[in-house]
Amino acid sequence: MVRTRPRVGAVSEFTIGVPGKIERRFRGVLEVSPGAGALIPVVVMDRETAVSSALAAESPPGATMEALKAQAVTMRSYYGAERRRHQGYDFCDTTHCQFLREQPGPDSV
Repeated sequence: MVRTRPRVGAVSEFTIGVPGKIERRFRGVLEVSPGAGALIPVVVMDRETAVSSALAAESPPGATMEALKAQAVTMRSYYGAERRRHQGYDFCDTTHCQFLREQPGPDSV
């Protein structure tokens, strides 16, 4: 396994991509493990970073603050209750689990 870590007190930001298909930016720790004929990237992030990212991806444009707060509570509950949906990690970054968008800035909801 390969693991990236930021310097103490810093946030590690990085991009993971498949040439010609998709490219995503993340904030957290990147772990890369060998899989069956492929490398498996896992992004380790705290729950609030995941909630902010999923809110950005799954909330409709113009959602009210109260709607965002309610959805954030639901997401926190989901993340707490549905651990280990996959072998070796808790959630995937697709609509199967919780779709994530590029990590929002530190002042996000």
